[in-house]
Amino acid sequence: MSAQIRTTTPGVGDAAPLPEDLLDGDRTLRVMLVDIKREIETPDSFAIKFSLLTKTPLPKVKQMVRSLPVTIWSGKGRGKAERILSIIDEAGGKGGIEMEAAFVPPPVVENKPREHALCRYCGFPLKDGDSRCDFCRTPVSEAVTPERSEAPPAPRARIPRARLVVYLCILVLGVAMLLLRR
Repeated sequence: MSAQIRTTTPGVGDAAPLPEDLLDGDRTLRVMLVDIKREIETPDSFAIKFSLLTKTPLPKVKQMVRSLPVTIWSGKGRGKAERILSIIDEAGGKGGIEMEAAFVPPPVVENKPREHALCRYCGFPLKDGDSRCDFCRTPVSEAVTPERSEAPPAPRARIPRARLVVYLCILVLGVAMLLLRR
């Protein structure tokens, strides 16, 4: 459940400030980029300006512009939300701040006994007289669990000793030739 609080930047026109009583620790603010001021900016010019002002990669900003409206930032900081909203306005966009209530877990519902059994492998409902699942054809009496096997550790790649000896001989021979040429 969210409520739109402001659609313009702070201190501009008739923008109402965020109510203090609604900004408690249980509320989350979302800064939304709603649209671009088409009479001032094109989508590309807005993307370039917003990218420069926020130091965000240009392809990411262009993707956000293509999928308007989009959430730019979500968090609890009122100052940061208003700062981002002013950047949106400065770049030529229309933004808004939405306030969300904290997540309330749904009430716990007691598990009712199921009328029909389910396949242990795929979860498809079984009928009373079934010997196999109609969907995956697994026998009903068989408790099928996918087997997990771990691969043995890979052997360490080593250079064979004979090859090392050959490399060492070539290296010693090369150094000896360089010393003899001097």
